[in-house]
Amino acid sequence: MKEKKVAKVLGVSELKNLSVDKFGNILSLINKKKIDPELAKQIMENSPEMFSAIKEYVNKTVPDLLKNIIDTSKEESMQKVEIIGEIQKTLSQSIAKEDIEQDERMFLYDKLIELAKMLQDMDKEDKRFLEKHSAAIVSLATGIVAVGATILISAVGGQDED
Repeated sequence: MKEKKVAKVLGVSELKNLSVDKFGNILSLINKKKIDPELAKQIMENSPEMFSAIKEYVNKTVPDLLKNIIDTSKEESMQKVEIIGEIQKTLSQSIAKEDIEQDERMFLYDKLIELAKMLQDMDKEDKRFLEKHSAAIVSLATGIVAVGATILISAVGGQDED
């Protein structure tokens, strides 16, 4: 397809500075091999909005999302640690009392050990949470970059069919 026909199919007057939403249509034309590879490359070069959007997402949005996940997780973890710390403090004070029976003291020691295990489990859970969400965001960013690369790669392999 020639430039004017592609513009008409996309519903635009010219193929410069196309918005990101038009790239799905361009990708479709490339995949159907209905657009000249040079024209597809030219469209990409003359439409910086898509690359700006991808760059913005990869450089700003992804780090911001990761930071928000980490901050939220950190805040929740700190709250849990503070609660467990208060419980440990109360248990320790109870253990320190002189008028406590030995079996009660052993029971409280067992509870302190349980709390320590809870902290270890929370740490493992937090790490899995961060890994899972970080991997999902990085995967999404990689997918967006891959779409842009696919457009360029497909354009190079496209054929001119009128």
